[in-house]
Amino acid sequence: MKKGMVISFTGSWGVDIPLLYYSVSIFSDKGYDVERISCKCLDENEFEALYESIKQYIISLKLSDYEDVVFVSKSLGTYISCKLKEELGISARLVLYTPVEETVPYMKNDNDIIFVATGDEDKFMPENRLVSLCHKENLHYWIEKGVGHSMEITGDLSKNLLVIQNVITKLQTLI
Repeated sequence: MKKGMVISFTGSWGVDIPLLYYSVSIFSDKGYDVERISCKCLDENEFEALYESIKQYIISLKLSDYEDVVFVSKSLGTYISCKLKEELGISARLVLYTPVEETVPYMKNDNDIIFVATGDEDKFMPENRLVSLCHKENLHYWIEKGVGHSMEITGDLSKNLLVIQNVITKLQTLI
């Protein structure tokens, strides 16, 4: 049996998201295989086709050959990764960054969620809603102050590096 697989699921930003890169690196540094999946979807009409395409790709990976599977996802990717986990019966641990409303039904204590993080200015998931849900389900979470859904501060590299450091440090304590 293979050691582990970590798969990142992005939102509409593509795969070049520093927070996802460093989160995945935690696992790849431990010898996990890595897959990066773009969940870029321009409108609702494309979603089902995108989802089915990703689903077939995930099936082809034969995740049951791995001792551990981790899905690290952001935005729309949180919904897709959670839906795939449930629909395909995948035994995967979850890291959810900036979850969207559609992800909420999957955010349960018994769904093996390692960590949830978002910004206090996220327009897709109000801070109080996420905090309440995480408390109710006893989920580990982090709310980064001063950032929105992108988990970045436009034009301020130093602060962006600090955001990444804050989130990654919290994640590392939980794995």
